[in-house]
Amino acid sequence: MSDLYRLAELYDLAFAYRDYGVECDFLEAAYARHRGATPASFLELAAGPARHALEMARRGRRAIGIDRSPQMRAHALGLAAEQGLSLEYVEADLVEFSLDSKVDLAALMLNSAAYLHDNDAFASHLDRVADHLTEDGIYVLEMNHPRDVIGSDPAAESHWTATEGELKLEVTWGEPEDRLDPLTLIADLTVSLAWSVGDRSSLHIGRSRERRFLANEVLALVAASGRFEVLARYGALDADVPFDDDPRAWRMVVVLGKRAL
Repeated sequence: MSDLYRLAELYDLAFAYRDYGVECDFLEAAYARHRGATPASFLELAAGPARHALEMARRGRRAIGIDRSPQMRAHALGLAAEQGLSLEYVEADLVEFSLDSKVDLAALMLNSAAYLHDNDAFASHLDRVADHLTEDGIYVLEMNHPRDVIGSDPAAESHWTATEGELKLEVTWGEPEDRLDPLTLIADLTVSLAWSVGDRSSLHIGRSRERRFLANEVLALVAASGRFEVLARYGALDADVPFDDDPRAWRMVVVLGKRAL
């Protein structure tokens, strides 16, 4: 595990630009669109600060987070306590985890599928998720857009700034000299977090080893698993953004439905 994920509060701030309420609206709408109901339970995988799970808890859903990082777990549970929310949190990785009951809706957000570095890991992950979904369960993956793999116009920003009070954080996720292995599609990215408060400043530089996925590759891996069917694909966490050459498309969002065994 990269030491980046031990900096839970800074990591949380780095992604504070996300509108978790709107994103959870999308997740629940996807479930309603394909299952005609509202999910009673939600699982956020590679949850980190578990912002999506916390939002689902706020809506009255049973909410569970899973992450390998004890620092992320502690931070998320602290947020839940501050907000008076009920959050379950399991410290485990994406391939080996166990819950005491099944959930209706699960999601892997923020391109965290990138940490499934080979096809065996991806297949095992899908099996494990399917085992923990109810009969009509839905699984949503928010993945990198293929433009981040090929082409000269990346879909996602690699440098941005976040602030909280006097704290200013500059995030750089990947440098031009970082190499993408053409055989494995794994990139060893340089990640820097530079923060300052008044005249005090500090810099953390770490590495993030991430796999890139192509669209047809994901379809093939899902088909090979036999546990899911692809219900829809979008170019963002927005049902109005198609997964095509639409200029608004910056993600590959895949909605999977559990197959009956």
